[in-house]
Amino acid sequence: MYIEHNDLKKGDMVELTAIPMLSHEPRVAEIYDNTKGITRTIKVQQTNGYYPDIGSNYIDEIKFKLNDDGTKTPVRISEAHAKKLFKIRDLLNNWR
Repeated sequence: MYIEHNDLKKGDMVELTAIPMLSHEPRVAEIYDNTKGITRTIKVQQTNGYYPDIGSNYIDEIKFKLNDDGTKTPVRISEAHAKKLFKIRDLLNNWR
């Protein structure tokens, strides 16, 4: 079972990829908007070595929705958004 990224709602808790220079543990955040697309505004929680922060993240960094019962539901991105993100990541990695 999984959840589509566009089905995440404001207030949902999610687990995001780690930032290895800060911590190898995943980030925990609250979805801070109800927009759809390739970015979402999130509020990172102070846990696993991260400081609280609000910002925009690409949806491919959201790995799980954290459920009230303590379980995790994988987040899936659409094929169309995956193609857009692939192009963006390719540009960012090869900008020189």
